[in-house]
Parts: sequence; structure tokens; C-alpha cells
Amino acid sequence: TSLEDINLVQRYWPCFAIVSCAILFSLVFYTVVFLTQDDEHPLCELPETLLMPTEQHTFLTYIYPRDVSNALTKIHHPQSKQEKFVFWSTLQHLYHEQQSYQSQQQREQFVRYRYRTIEDCHLKALQNASDPSHCVQVQLVLATHRRKKDSGHAGAGIAIQSATQSIVQEYNDTKHGFNFLRVDPRELLTAVSMNAHDFDAHSKHQFAHYIRQFIGLDDTQWSQLQHDERVGFFACVDWHATRASYHGFHAVMLNKYGIGNYSGLFVPHLWDLHGQFLDFENILLAMQFLNLFPHDSRVRVGYNSLGAFASVNHLHFQFWHIGDSNAQLPIEAAPFRILATKAMDRVQVCEVSADSYPLRALRYQLNEDRVTSTNALFSDLDHLSRSIYVCVEYLQRHSIAFNMVLVPAFPFKVFIVPRQSQSEMHTFAFTTMPGFPETALHLIMVNETEWMQITVETVWREWRTKLSIQSQNEWNEIVAECSS
Repeated sequence: TSLEDINLVQRYWPCFAIVSCAILFSLVFYTVVFLTQDDEHPLCELPETLLMPTEQHTFLTYIYPRDVSNALTKIHHPQSKQEKFVFWSTLQHLYHEQQSYQSQQQREQFVRYRYRTIEDCHLKALQNASDPSHCVQVQLVLATHRRKKDSGHAGAGIAIQSATQSIVQEYNDTKHGFNFLRVDPRELLTAVSMNAHDFDAHSKHQFAHYIRQFIGLDDTQWSQLQHDERVGFFACVDWHATRASYHGFHAVMLNKYGIGNYSGLFVPHLWDLHGQFLDFENILLAMQFLNLFPHDSRVRVGYNSLGAFASVNHLHFQFWHIGDSNAQLPIEAAPFRILATKAMDRVQVCEVSADSYPLRALRYQLNEDRVTSTNALFSDLDHLSRSIYVCVEYLQRHSIAFNMVLVPAFPFKVFIVPRQSQSEMHTFAFTTMPGFPETALHLIMVNETEWMQITVETVWREWRTKLSIQSQNEWNEIVAECSS
């Protein structure tokens, strides 16, 4: 019997060995993964550690807004409100945590913005206006911390040196040495993927549970979000590993020289080193990013071309909160006339009245006579972006500097302000670097005395003579191309 046992052991010992190793491996794996802290991805363990990545662990929050354009054609789908809530709530928390961290590191107090609005209903320039009852408002923001803005990459903007120099310039590391890849990872708020078709949300529920607690979702709200894959989800990714992201890595960064609360940068395709000029794809990405913000967030998105106070020749948009006291920007309330409708009458092109506004500007939006907030389609954002690109391409081809302001939520208003290049400017009557906020009459100011004493008439005069397109023929050509 002993001999038979020995033979049996000899015959089956490889099987016993394999089973024993499997059991041992399972025990070790369980102990390492489930009973100890995740040392490989430590910043996925607690949400607050996501906000201050170390040099050794440059991890950041990665938000996947579920791309439902294939499953649902309407922009206002059943999950859209929840998507926006999750995105905006998370972004607000990340912003405040980053601001707190930065203040502690620099031993400075939180930036406190001060707002005031001035108005003039009796400007002489309005006497011949089509709507003489229109009052011109200017919103003033005091942001004294911007006096310390770096005079290098973040200084007074990249000026166009001659009339023949193009505003479309490829990124050149020797000429414009700054790029967003050199930003401290601590300045990253989050990253957004616009094409997360294959994201496995179920594997991230543990991490999402911490995010739920972090942004204050109660159990009822979370139970609605947790089981719906079309709502945005979160992951934790290595900053350096994102170079290989075929989804497109779109970074959302803290603007340490902010122009308001929640002031940040949106950098499409971060690793591409794309110069500060626009093509159709990046305009569409900006519209998709715009669509992540709730209608009541009071956030606006802006763009400066080269020659219009863009200070970095690396493609980027900016976003900021316009202030609790401001329901909209002055340019949004300016009188206008309809020029044309495009894309099967679903896109409307308008001209802002130059009689009632100090700058010449165009307004693009979904046509509210044909489209409503409940039946607007994802394809409408595509049509709107293509219509905008027709105008932008003309301006870039003719090296006409311009600013853009984008307004979240239906009807997705986009203002394009062609202007004089900053190289052609004279000294202003007050301290200013007029980019997209200023062309929307939302002035970011650093001098408190000027902030208190400036008048609407002064702003109107300076903008009309030193920013606005002067030639009527040039403007007529812009209007003809941009409304065709």
C-alpha cells in the first residue's frame, strides 16, 4: 500500500504543485490588492490626494463624459443634467483645493476679485443708434494679482511684428519656448476625454465611490448615476502615460493668473504642440467642452488669436466665472441684426450693432426659429462649428486678429470679434491688455484707482479708435465671407 501511495504521489505531484502554487498566489494577490493600500496607484485611494500629485506620483483625475452621440441624438438627453452636475461640481472642488494648495505654498491669501458695473444711457455715440434707448454697460473686475504676471510666456501677448506676418504660426520651440507640457502637474485640474466609448465604468466603482463622497452626492443621487454608463465617470491616470492616449488627451488646468473664480485653461490634444490657431476639429472640441457646463454656471469660454493678446503659441482656450452679480456679458445683451441662416436654417449668423456697441462683432448660434433646447441635436454642434470655421479660416488666411467668446447652453452663442492687431495699437488711457474678456466689455483691471474712476465713455472711445476694425470696406468683406 505504501508503494502504491508513493507511485500515486509521483504520478500526480505536478498537479498538486500547480494547485498549491495557484492557492499561494491567490492568497498573496488578495493580501496585496485587497488588504493593503494600493502603492502602485496611491492617489486613487483618497480623493484629496488626487489634487496634489507629487513628483513621484503625477496622477490626476480623468473625467470621461460619456459620448452618447451615437446612442442619443439630442443634446438635451435624460442624462445630460446629471453629466453637467458631476463635471461642474468636481471642477469646482478641484479648483478650490488647488487654490488652497497654491496659497499655502506661496504663503499668499486667496485671490479675491472685486466687481462693479458702470452704465451710460446718454452717450453721444448712441444718438444715431437704431435703438437709442440702449444703455451701454461695462463690467469691471479688479484682479491686482495679475500685476505679477510673468513677462515671459505669460506677458503682454505675442505681437504681430509686421503687416505681412501671419497670425497662423506653427509652434516653434526655439521662438516661442513655452508650452503647457512644462506646466507643473500640480496646476492640472483634470483631463477630459470626449470619445470614451470603451471605458469600463464598472471597474471604477470603488474610486467613483470616493468621488461621490468628495463632491457631496447623497445616496439617492448616486444610485441614479452609478448604474448609468452614459453619465460621466472618473478614472485615475498617470500624467506621463497620457502621451499614448489615442482618445485624445485634453487637459484642464488652473490659471494661476486668473481672470475670475474658476479661471482655467482648456488645452485640446495637449501633446500635439499645436500653434495658437484654429481648425475645424478644435473648434468642435471647444463646443463639446462648452456643452459640459450647466446653463446656470455663469462660466464663459474665450479664445485669443495671435495679435489679439494670446500670450502662448500653444493652442488653448480659457474659461472663467463672470461673477455672481453678472447674469451675462455686455456683448450678449448688445442689439444685433440677422445676416443669414445656414445649415438647413439651423444656424443663425448675426452682426452686433456697431451703433450700440464699440466694436464690430459677429454672433453665431443655433437658430431659435427652427431649433429648440429640447430638440437640438449633437449634429447641430457640428454644423455650428463648421459655420464658425468658415469665418475663422478667412480671418486667419488674411491675418486678421480676433477674439472669441463662447456661451454655454442653448442656443450656444459664439461671438467673434475681428480687431486691429496689437502691433498696431497705441497706448491706452488706462492699464489694459484687451483680450476676449475686454472685447466683451468685461474688463480685467489691476489698478484700483483706474477701476474706481474709469467711465463708459473712456472705454467706448478707446475701443472704437484703437481696437475696432476701422475700414468699412474691410468689414464688409468680413461680413460677406462670414455670412456666406
